[in-house]
Amino acid sequence: MTATPRTVPVRDVGQLLGMVGDTLVVSRYDSALGPLNYGLPVWRVDSVPLDGSPGKTLLARSSWRAVPTPDGGLLVPGGPGTDQWGVSLIEPAGGAVTPP
Repeated sequence: MTATPRTVPVRDVGQLLGMVGDTLVVSRYDSALGPLNYGLPVWRVDSVPLDGSPGKTLLARSSWRAVPTPDGGLLVPGGPGTDQWGVSLIEPAGGAVTPP
């Protein structure tokens, strides 16, 4: 069986972090967080569902990296601000990706 290729617009992506369930997880530069610098936490982590439904912000502030977990999730450093920093597990829940 061959799946039909599908195009998903992701606009303004700094990095594709991975895929969790049927959702792309991407980092996007947010100029409100500071000057563009790959070493600084000036990135927002967003979901981009493959079905075309609206995505959402998963982490308000992050770096542009993630580590996949063996069960299909992603470990992503970040948080609401630099004073509330940690490692979040992004995983599918009920058919959608929910904020950590």
